[in-house]
Amino acid sequence: MRVLHPLLAAAILASTALVAQAPGYSPDMPAAPSPRVVVPVAPENPLVSMARASARRWGLPEAAVLAIVARESGWNPATTGSAGEMGLMQVMPSTWDWTVRRLGVAWTRRQALDPARNLEVGCAHLRWLWEYFWERRARMSCGSLDAAVMAYNWGQANVARARGRDRWTPRSVRRYRDAILLGRGRGDV
Repeated sequence: MRVLHPLLAAAILASTALVAQAPGYSPDMPAAPSPRVVVPVAPENPLVSMARASARRWGLPEAAVLAIVARESGWNPATTGSAGEMGLMQVMPSTWDWTVRRLGVAWTRRQALDPARNLEVGCAHLRWLWEYFWERRARMSCGSLDAAVMAYNWGQANVARARGRDRWTPRSVRRYRDAILLGRGRGDV
């Protein structure tokens, strides 16, 4: 964990708290630092509490969800990726649409930057992946949670085609899986 100047650390935590607590959250509001900056997140941070609650609601390991958020967005709820990924869990637009339809809620892509909704959709999708690979575990060469985490990063069809075999899976995806499941995600709580 890097040591930040106390004033910088206080400013980062204050801006994160403002974003998470604002009733009408907007991407124009102050946000936490860019995802490329490693920032330790205090366990009492409201975003951490929301991530833990979503993980529990969906029956997911809290440590895995926290590591995914830390690695995907660096705890910045306003993060967007070059391929269109959105929010804390960096949900792809097509995944957002599919999961929202499956949940039966009328959330728009514009609401994907709302931390609570993003965490719900990301956790719901991760849970679906876990169940998908659990049902196909006999054909996989890895555990269902391993496959679900790899699919969250690389895509469900890619992991199913590779059957979870390391030799058929790109090194970057294997590193992602190991970082998440072994608790080495950036900025872990």
